[in-house]
Amino acid sequence: SQLTATVSALNPSAQSFTLSGSSGVTFFSWPSASPNAASFNILTTAQTTYQGASPDTMGGFALNDLVSVSGWLFPPATYASLPTLVAASALKRPLGVF
Repeated sequence: SQLTATVSALNPSAQSFTLSGSSGVTFFSWPSASPNAASFNILTTAQTTYQGASPDTMGGFALNDLVSVSGWLFPPATYASLPTLVAASALKRPLGVF
């Protein structure tokens, strides 16, 4: 799966971050507590490749950065949680450029 959205939260200790779309954007239709949610939990691993970030790690991302990720998408673990994408690659994009 692939998606592009802005970084809305960073969790360096868990090597994860949250991507959220613009208001009113829906990426999926899984049953959830917030069916119009447009957010994904992104997990990174030692094998995740990074492009456009400095340094070339999750540490190169900041809040509101535009990021594209590709990897394996999993449905929410619980009704109230976010879907999770385990990132094979993450690309930091210049704002306004898809």
